[in-house]
Amino acid sequence: MDVSAPVTEDAPESAVPLSLAAAPPPLAAAAPRRRERAASPRTWRERLMVRWVGYFPLTWAVGLAFVFWPVAALLSVGSLRRRLPWPAATALLMAGALALSVVVGVAAGLGSPARVLGAATNISVWVAVAGIIAAVASRGMGDDFLRALVWVGLANSSAAVIGWLLGSHASPLPLLHGLQYSAPEPARVWLDNLLAEQAWFGGPVVRSAGMMAYPTWQGAVSAASLLLAIALWQRRDIARRWVLVAQIATAAFGVYVSYSRVVWMGLAVALAVWLVVALSQRMPGVWLFTGLLAVGVAVTAYALRDHVASLLASLDENRPGSSQTRESIYADTLALMRTHPFPLLGYGIKATREGSEINIATHSTYVGIYYRGGLLAVGALAVFLLGPVVHALRHRSAAVAAMATFPLVPLAFQDYDPGHLLPLYTVAVFALVPLASPRPPRSAR
Repeated sequence: MDVSAPVTEDAPESAVPLSLAAAPPPLAAAAPRRRERAASPRTWRERLMVRWVGYFPLTWAVGLAFVFWPVAALLSVGSLRRRLPWPAATALLMAGALALSVVVGVAAGLGSPARVLGAATNISVWVAVAGIIAAVASRGMGDDFLRALVWVGLANSSAAVIGWLLGSHASPLPLLHGLQYSAPEPARVWLDNLLAEQAWFGGPVVRSAGMMAYPTWQGAVSAASLLLAIALWQRRDIARRWVLVAQIATAAFGVYVSYSRVVWMGLAVALAVWLVVALSQRMPGVWLFTGLLAVGVAVTAYALRDHVASLLASLDENRPGSSQTRESIYADTLALMRTHPFPLLGYGIKATREGSEINIATHSTYVGIYYRGGLLAVGALAVFLLGPVVHALRHRSAAVAAMATFPLVPLAFQDYDPGHLLPLYTVAVFALVPLASPRPPRSAR
């Protein structure tokens, strides 16, 4: 019996629509909260940690968003004292690789106080993610976490709309914006009260950053929150329909006014994954068709590679110099890693490029993690990003698979820095489809 219909005990099979959520059995079955109450007792620190996620808009409004991840890491310590599920262990391995690499970076003379503080904040992201996953996966706090994340997503995309309306005018928030230039370097970006910036995208445009400090970050979080709203469409115990409608509408606008091509591309890929997985539940041959179509597209692109190169060059004209800058950063970063004495680790700390204000190891999470944490961190990141995709696909969860797939494209061209809330949406995969959920029977696949 397919239970992707709204969660009721007697839902008939004929009532199952091909809806936006196309939810799998584990997603629908996660609704009854009696199962969560049966989990091991929650500590006050774990309850506060999950609530802290929902406090992000408040910390941003005050001007303290830069402490969000370090505080979350401190609150997660209690959850890390027990046996960890594999996603949490992977995040903790990432934190360890980055911490050891910082020692290498300091020994190499890269250890200015501001740089070390930035690296420590980045490490706190992975410690916090490990703790939140542990609480969600083994302490039955998935529903509480999802409610907090819905609120955060709606607040961010609403701020993006407001920022676009304000344009070049300053916002009264964050309240502590007057301290922007006297605060430590990692905190300054979070005290800027200009929520949008004038930019060029084939013409003058207004790019809105909302609460995320940078338009690309805002677009990525808005896209992830849009996909989360789709995944929660049948979960009325988490959020009311009007809240999800508001989330989808504001998030779609936020994605657009980010003017981030990689975010648009990532969202398109995620929606394509959702469609294929949803159709595969009713059309078993759709995977074969999709594979043949992908091979055909690849062969055609190779045969027309000169035309494809011209098309990509024309797209780059919307923001001149973007691809050349990225290629130069990647080349310099990889050149430094070729001389690293111990490639399992990295340098831990970003360095400034000679003759430029742009840092090494930026504009790509994959290249940046290799520089900051070495091959050990690259392996941990691969498991952390691909594991949720495999987990969602094994449970035939279309919307959740789309949400798990989304980060793979944007992270090729942007950073997974401390300001990003995108890791929280990877955690949401395990709240929507718990690790302990049984796989659906073959007849349901």
